[in-house]
Amino acid sequence: MPRKSLKERQNKKVTGSNTQENRIRPILEDLRRISSPDKKMNMIMEAIESTNRGMVPQAGKYYTFIYYAETPKLLYDKHPLIKAGDLTSKGFRGFNYHLGSIKQYNTTGDGARLVSGLYEVSSSEFDLLRRAAYQNIVKNS
Repeated sequence: MPRKSLKERQNKKVTGSNTQENRIRPILEDLRRISSPDKKMNMIMEAIESTNRGMVPQAGKYYTFIYYAETPKLLYDKHPLIKAGDLTSKGFRGFNYHLGSIKQYNTTGDGARLVSGLYEVSSSEFDLLRRAAYQNIVKNS
């Protein structure tokens, strides 16, 4: 029997309250089989592409994105999974669940970059993403 496409596996449904089914559940087993954090992140972004919210988060919502930090010798996560906090003059703060701490994410100026836009995820998708092991922890030189 042929394997269903990603779109078929997602089987998105919209109800009267305009909520979607969990878009991560159909790809969770595939995510567990892949070892590359970059390939996992690409698969996640493809699954949740409809909720790319640009560069400005809403406090209290969950997001994932691709980020490159500029601070020398900083240990950071290239694929953060965050709960957004307050906006700052350079970007925003958020609690990074991969690192277990509040981090500053810059969206202006040279160097540090939010390169993918912010992908909003529901609380049920967030719960599954916490188990997907797609973080990419690196240390700047």
